[in-house]
Amino acid sequence: MKFDLQNGSVDIKKKAQLKLPKGVDADFLEQMNDMMTEYDDTFKGLVNR
Repeated sequence: MKFDLQNGSVDIKKKAQLKLPKGVDADFLEQMNDMMTEYDDTFKGLVNR
């Protein structure tokens, strides 16, 4: 995931597959990816508030 704060908004984007540093759990990142996919419409809806 890539998080950017620009002009008062947060952009959250999927990043290309990369080699994980030692100590970073791939399962956690996969769960985050699943959550982002599941709630994508919700996050996009928050932009309009």
